[in-house]
Amino acid sequence: MGAALLTPGAAALPYSEDLLEQTEWLAERIVESGGEAWVLPVSELRERDEAEIRARVRSAREHEYETLRAKAGGQLSHRRVVALEHGYRSIVARDHFRAAGRGRAREAIAKARVRRQTG
Repeated sequence: MGAALLTPGAAALPYSEDLLEQTEWLAERIVESGGEAWVLPVSELRERDEAEIRARVRSAREHEYETLRAKAGGQLSHRRVVALEHGYRSIVARDHFRAAGRGRAREAIAKARVRRQTG
């Protein structure tokens, strides 16, 4: 879901109705499995704390985009290019704060697709 891990048992996500629904569903599954889980909406954070959470989330997505970009080099099978495209869409869905590497990863995958089609 693109959460920032705060402690081993606590994570933060930006607020949206969709993410709230997903986290509530996940908490229900955890409780049904015998665990404990709470969804605690936070209406305000100190500016410094919010900036730290945003930085953590962006950094995690940036790392994922960079990994994807590195995998897009060279001659790849059609299956591998499709897997990269799927991975890219998955990262974008969790990229709540638009990490800088998004465009570079998209371009690398597009180039891999062209190499695949022409090679």
